[in-house]
Amino acid sequence: MPWSFLNVLLFLFFLCLLWPFPAKVPLPHFANASMIEERVGRLVFMPASCEDHDMANLQVKNIPDDLHERLRRHARENHCTLSASVLAALERELARWEWRKHLARRPTTSLGAPAAVLLLEERSHRDPEIR
Repeated sequence: MPWSFLNVLLFLFFLCLLWPFPAKVPLPHFANASMIEERVGRLVFMPASCEDHDMANLQVKNIPDDLHERLRRHARENHCTLSASVLAALERELARWEWRKHLARRPTTSLGAPAAVLLLEERSHRDPEIR
């Protein structure tokens, strides 16, 4: 006996009720939670990539409201999540700190005169050549 349209529809309905759906649907690698939040209007689930690796977590408390708003605006304008924006800022600041530390270890160089005097002297030689 062939299945009627109604029988198929009922079968699919009961199959959907019994089928164990995953709690979190994996996203494409380029998608992030803010993309979903913009489309749906609320955050539905975390990206599966957040749970697939063992990385340390950092929680920051007592962030001033104006700083939090600036971070959110920065993340929104750069089309990334708040976490990605904060991680990028931390990475930049640590890179600057490491660079300053590296420069501080270098030996100082004596020019024999103040740098401002040497610049004025060099400019006085250069200016007649430019005109």
